Amino acid sequence: MAISSFAILSFLADENRWDDIYPKDHKVRARVNEYLHWHHRSIREITYSFFAPAVFQKSPTDKGCQSAMAAIEAVEAALLVSDTGYLLQGVEGVTLADISCYYEVGQLGPDYLACIDSWNPRFPSIASWEQRIRSLPGYDEVH
Repeated sequence: MAISSFAILSFLADENRWDDIYPKDHKVRARVNEYLHWHHRSIREITYSFFAPAVFQKSPTDKGCQSAMAAIEAVEAALLVSDTGYLLQGVEGVTLADISCYYEVGQLGPDYLACIDSWNPRFPSIASWEQRIRSLPGYDEVH
């Protein structure tokens, strides 16, 4: 039985043939998996540093905020060089990497924690990417 969210997502993608978001091409899938493994101690810092303290009414730590901001800057850098507008350069369309990243990054926006009122001008690539994610079919139904 899988209990890791990414193990479950990968299983569901394989089981349901969601090849558009979890491509069968081994090289592309390796890049998606690379992101999913990186996510655990990088982008997940956003939840540890901002969301969890808000839920438990505690102040975020300086170290946690620095780690979370470094992860956000890494996402901005990846999107800045991407030729597709999504996290994985050279891969057309949204993948599990984008979806997984969005649920961490998106919680900082005005609809949730409002930690960052506007991604512009410091993170313009994230702002554009976030709009692309929000325009995906089914977004409104799950948010």
